[in-house]
Amino acid sequence: MAEPFPTAGPLGAALLRLNPWARSQPHALEPARRAATLARMAAGTSGWNAWAEAMLRLHARLDDDPSALAVWRFLAEVDFTDEAFPDVVDMAGCIFPGDARFDGAAFSGDVWFNMAVFHGKASFRQARFGGDASFDRCRLMGDADFGEAHFARGAEFRALETNGALDFVEADFDRDAWFRGSRFGGPVRFAGACFSGEAGFGTCSYAGPVDFEGARFEDNAGFDGAEFAKGACFNDARFARSAWFSGARFRDGAAFERARFIGRRHFDDIALTGQPLPLSQQLAARLGVTVRDAVSV
Repeated sequence: MAEPFPTAGPLGAALLRLNPWARSQPHALEPARRAATLARMAAGTSGWNAWAEAMLRLHARLDDDPSALAVWRFLAEVDFTDEAFPDVVDMAGCIFPGDARFDGAAFSGDVWFNMAVFHGKASFRQARFGGDASFDRCRLMGDADFGEAHFARGAEFRALETNGALDFVEADFDRDAWFRGSRFGGPVRFAGACFSGEAGFGTCSYAGPVDFEGARFEDNAGFDGAEFAKGACFNDARFARSAWFSGARFRDGAAFERARFIGRRHFDDIALTGQPLPLSQQLAARLGVTVRDAVSV
């Protein structure tokens, strides 16, 4: 921002009451915002959410004024880029009214974001999770980026709900990663991701295209009962142990070109639609399974 936050008008005054650090001089605004965010985090979930809900109410009153919206976005943004967190981070149930940036952050202890709600973009690109990372039942209403993130211990994303794009391109999971029961509303990308532990994607619902091209599954991989509404790409993926796709539904085709199945593969009772019958039969022959081509599945 080019100047300190303006105080004119009732909305400006209300925003300033919620964010008194915005009285800082221009060169000190971003450090002041980070310090205020850390203090709010330390105060606990109830205090954090009181601020977040008040910010969302004010956002609804801005009437699409571009300058006012730009100010609001700056005040609502949580920016922990390259931040080092030496202890446990507990943000379970927290509401993030604007963008949340944790790019390059280093989490030494366990991280709790379960049941958190991200209204803006959530970015954890190249973040390092040294302890267990819990995002169970988290709601991501904007795009979310975990590209090149490193999970040294368990990664739990069960019953995740997303509206925008979700990106885990070239992410590394050293132990088990669980996404079972998640509902993905936009594109999902795990291209080049490495799963050293078990990968659980069973009973997930994918409304957008799915990309697991070049992903490596060193332990069991479960996609049983998953629903793929758009194209699903597993080209060049490597399955070192059991691969479970039993009961999966591919509504708009699937691609497994050059995929390697080293362990057992389970493709019983899958359904492929959106592909010509010969192509489905070719896929079935390559996988050694029976594929049903029916719209009503």
